[in-house]
Amino acid sequence: MSGERRRRPDDPARRGWCPSLARPMPTGDGLLARVHPPLGVLSAAQLRAVAEASRRYGNGHVDITARGNLQIRGVSEGTAPPLAAWLADFGLADVRSDGGPQRLTLASALAGFDADEAIDVLALARAIEDVGLTVPGLPAKTLVAIDGGGRWGLGAAEADVFLSATGAARVAIGLASETGTDWCAEIAIDDAPAAVGRVLNAFVATGRRRVRDLGDSERVQLLTAHAEPSRASPSPLCGRGWTLRQQGSGEGSDGAEACGADLSPALSDGTLPRRGGRFFAGAPEPGLIALSSGLTAIIVEAPFGRCTADNLNAVAALQAGEASSSDVETHPRHSGAAQRNPEPTTGHCVSGGFRVLARSEPRNDGGESEDHHAGLGAAPASQDAIRLTPNRGLVLFVREDQAEPTRAALAAAGIITESADPRRAVAACPGAPACASGTTPVPRHAGELATAFAPFAARGLFAHVSGCAKGCAHPRKAGLTLVAEGGRYRVVLDGAPGDGGHAPSLTFEAALDRVRRADPAQSLAGAFGP
Repeated sequence: MSGERRRRPDDPARRGWCPSLARPMPTGDGLLARVHPPLGVLSAAQLRAVAEASRRYGNGHVDITARGNLQIRGVSEGTAPPLAAWLADFGLADVRSDGGPQRLTLASALAGFDADEAIDVLALARAIEDVGLTVPGLPAKTLVAIDGGGRWGLGAAEADVFLSATGAARVAIGLASETGTDWCAEIAIDDAPAAVGRVLNAFVATGRRRVRDLGDSERVQLLTAHAEPSRASPSPLCGRGWTLRQQGSGEGSDGAEACGADLSPALSDGTLPRRGGRFFAGAPEPGLIALSSGLTAIIVEAPFGRCTADNLNAVAALQAGEASSSDVETHPRHSGAAQRNPEPTTGHCVSGGFRVLARSEPRNDGGESEDHHAGLGAAPASQDAIRLTPNRGLVLFVREDQAEPTRAALAAAGIITESADPRRAVAACPGAPACASGTTPVPRHAGELATAFAPFAARGLFAHVSGCAKGCAHPRKAGLTLVAEGGRYRVVLDGAPGDGGHAPSLTFEAALDRVRRADPAQSLAGAFGP
């Protein structure tokens, strides 16, 4: 059974395929190649390289994923090798060839800029990435989430292993479960990478694909590996010149007791540490955040992970100083009125838009960004770096006087810049024709649904438009899920895409009309009842 769980999926219609540059995934519009920027950070030159690669070797369409990676669409068997070689020259090559995770860690998009962080999150992430490369056989979707105990975190990250700062130079390691998180006793931060390495090796030995699927006996094996003396597996920080600096006082942390019972007594009678007990800070939402450095972070999201080339090019011209906000020609869909009643974007982030967004990033020396291949690793906490977020978005760092004009231009271009944007309450996959499994134009339908669903979103409900029963964009339950089947939609209320085999099947127009006519104060069940 374990071999079956770890076998690479051969069916592109099956969830679980993790594409890379060396192993792109077949889709409806060709092959999809995923780029995994180290720590989700790119220099301007690297972002331009991705844009140019999508134009040369793909169809110019780029997705931003829920783990802060990039996907180049429309690649072919003939263009895949030169695409990989091109990106390798810019420091964006695959880092492993055994089918394991190309990027292992996830952290806050503002890590390194958060003055309340108790640890150096990015240094810890770099160390854990190195440790992960020494663990053969890791399932491709394995994810380690790191929370620095600061103001901004990851929210409800679906990781396998969690690291949470409990104070200056102290962290707790947690294991995902179906009902919460099993937290181990806190340890010194310098011991954390080695401890994570032991846990990951023990996880591989179980043959499971996700830590949450482990049985209690398998879980105890991982907890036992965590508890082994750190001297048995030296920290990878030793001799590498990396310092996990102590930041802040750690006040406000729940400390070790909040991470569960002491590990040794828990294991002595075969039981597990207490679950739950710690809550990560929420991820930064779209908008402007003033940083202590004097810069302003602009948090934006691409609607459904996609945006249009024309709009991004207009924004790029503005930010590159080639136009003022009044000169930016916006698509009628994305005027100020459209933002109050938004219609969907229909494309993806295309090469021209990414190319110029990279140019908009300011440099400390005020000069032009260099465009060469050597030495392109982005300084993770530098204002010159562009961050990708797990909310399918970007973070740009600008001077305070640039913040509002830049945000307004992004909004005019159809990018999500406000936390209350109704499109944030609807999940959507690429749909047809981009995905071979889809039969409907999902992003367009999702954008239309977002407007009608807004009153229900105000009540805290969430909707999902899925191109098929896999539910790639949101495999969990939602208040309303529309699952495409043969050009129509199966309606699932308070369920996941795979639920409700006998749910009513409607055209999108009929489903949308029912949402529009529904009473926002009542359950949607009345609108979709017999």
